[in-house]
Amino acid sequence: MGSVANRYSKALFQAALEQNKVDRIAEDSEMLQALINSNPELRDLLLNPLIPYRKRIDLLTQLFKDKVDSLTFDFIMLISAKKRTAFLGEITQNFADRVLTHKGIMPGVIRSATKLSESQRREIEKKVEDMTGKNIVFTEEIDSDLVGGFVIRVKDTVIDLSIKGQLEKLKQKLIHG
Repeated sequence: MGSVANRYSKALFQAALEQNKVDRIAEDSEMLQALINSNPELRDLLLNPLIPYRKRIDLLTQLFKDKVDSLTFDFIMLISAKKRTAFLGEITQNFADRVLTHKGIMPGVIRSATKLSESQRREIEKKVEDMTGKNIVFTEEIDSDLVGGFVIRVKDTVIDLSIKGQLEKLKQKLIHG
């Protein structure tokens, strides 16, 4: 995680805590993340350093002034003034992770070759929660290169139970004894 995104998301989270607005800012953050991911024009506005500051501020004001909490809007204006809008997507993701941690929930990722059934997903979540003692919220990713099985990532821990991973371990064992 980038240090710029880390610093700004931490500051936003602290302000949201102080103002008792964590859930509201989390909603705004989620909406911003979705807009950034789905809207190439917004992404260009945030990333393009050639867009003049005044024009960027005017466009961001039109887009968000009455659609987000005042804390979120002031934050967007702050990162615009500091020329950090390119980090907004990373900041919002980092903020979402902080909210989950604050609520005692750890984010995780399950990568699998095919979509998991609901019962498979629940069983994996239960086993990982039992191992960690934490509530885990998983996002699911499909990776056909895994051939079969799945890979779980929670924070810095990776559990590779994919066929690809098992074949790689077997290959290393055969090569190195």
